[in-house]
Amino acid sequence: MRRDNADNNLEQAASTAHAPSFFLNAIGDIIVRLEDDKNPLVQYVLSFLAAIALRDFLEFLVICNFPPAPVNWHNLIIHYNLFFISLGLAIILLIHILTKAKVSSVTRIVLIGFILTPTVPIVDSLLQLVWKHDIIYDYAIPGKTEGLLKKYFLFFGDHQGASFGMRLEIFLAMILSSLYIYCKTSSLLRAALGAVLLYSLIFWGFGAAPFLIVGFERLAGLSLDTSERMLIDVYLLYSVSLFLVIAYYQKPVYVKAIIRDIRLTRVLHYVLMVVIGFFILGFPKSGERLFLPPDLVEFCFVILAVVFAGIFSAITNNLADIKIDRITNPERPSVTGIIPENDYKKIAYLALFLAMTCSLAAGYLTCFLVFCLIGNYFLYSIPPLRLKRIPFFSKSIISLNCIAMMLAGYTFAGKELRTFPVNIILFVLIFFTACINFIDIKDYEGDKAEGIKTLPVLLGLKWSKLVIGFFFIIAYALFPYLIGPRSVFPVSILFGVAIFFAINAKQYKERIIFLLYLISGEMYLLSLLW
Repeated sequence: MRRDNADNNLEQAASTAHAPSFFLNAIGDIIVRLEDDKNPLVQYVLSFLAAIALRDFLEFLVICNFPPAPVNWHNLIIHYNLFFISLGLAIILLIHILTKAKVSSVTRIVLIGFILTPTVPIVDSLLQLVWKHDIIYDYAIPGKTEGLLKKYFLFFGDHQGASFGMRLEIFLAMILSSLYIYCKTSSLLRAALGAVLLYSLIFWGFGAAPFLIVGFERLAGLSLDTSERMLIDVYLLYSVSLFLVIAYYQKPVYVKAIIRDIRLTRVLHYVLMVVIGFFILGFPKSGERLFLPPDLVEFCFVILAVVFAGIFSAITNNLADIKIDRITNPERPSVTGIIPENDYKKIAYLALFLAMTCSLAAGYLTCFLVFCLIGNYFLYSIPPLRLKRIPFFSKSIISLNCIAMMLAGYTFAGKELRTFPVNIILFVLIFFTACINFIDIKDYEGDKAEGIKTLPVLLGLKWSKLVIGFFFIIAYALFPYLIGPRSVFPVSILFGVAIFFAINAKQYKERIIFLLYLISGEMYLLSLLW
């Protein structure tokens, strides 16, 4: 009998010892099933969107029954969704860094984990009905009950801002994330660190967002606020930035190839057009304080829109010019095959989506002008029209793009389209059209082989360089008199002559032309400001 009791005790002890192992194995099996890549990632994305839509719906019901104040539903829906999207991306990045697991696997786990979010309004409603708890959904803003640091350490303390349901949701997310990290790394330290970092990320990166915006405003001396509109802009900027970082971790080879092929000088050219447009007739008079964009975050969206538009245009142009690039640009991804063609096209459409999204965030007119930029390049380089085949005058399309980006900056400064100087429009249409023909010089051999009648193909390489070089000298010489101020004439003509010699150098390098042009543009801008 004693032996039987001893055996039973040993078996019970063994089963108790194996309980944690059994529990972790069960968790591991669940993780494996959830990470199963046989289920398309889009299904996880749709599940995530459905979960936050359900959370929004239930929370709106709570707000309707216990309204703290009138609600702007349009802004609130956009605000909530961008909040959760940016938070999801931030958590994906954090857990990937801690575990080094595949980005796609972490993404699946995090997205499906947002099924926790609808529990918040359910728990809070039950507490309100049973124990008459107040339901207050707010950011962690100091001064309401206690300081921000005290709020951070009093996770379950009696303070406003985060309801009990929200804190319970965060607590469960910390536990689940630490379990996932432990299953992936077998490190208790990393699991504990992950839970703390997740809470810190949610609190400081998102819960205290208005406080951080106000702090940045004071440091930078900018005119910012913590309105619904500003928070929408901040979370959209969060989302775009985090998405790009995650994309790098997922496909570093792709991202590096895109960066190398981004045509940085061309992108900087259009950014310069936006900046000059912003300051044309808008820069302060002598003795006045230099002003900054009225909304710095939205101005960042204008610049991002131009960058993404440049990526889309570069990729579509590469796909249309594969035969030419095999001769003149063999290092491009479309020729090397470093990015499969199907993925290359997907990246192009993603860049188009981001360009439209960022430009729309800056305003409807900015969105239209960026769409014109993209559309004009499409007409210029892509069949069936492929207008680049028209000698010389096809470059007027690029001139129109320059005007469009100037108008984007000009109207963003609060000016009206009808007040934009006509002399600038005429100067750009005439002289930019003439000078921009230099971009065809490096593609001379490829264009000649494909029968594309560019100016270098029609005149020959030697004569076309001379003609285009003289275009630059004339443009830079007339610029001070047609645009002003005339005091910049000596420096302007110096740049024109320098570009002439750079074009006609024995070893032609396009980036030297762009560099001289960009420096001259920056110097002109500085002359306006001072």
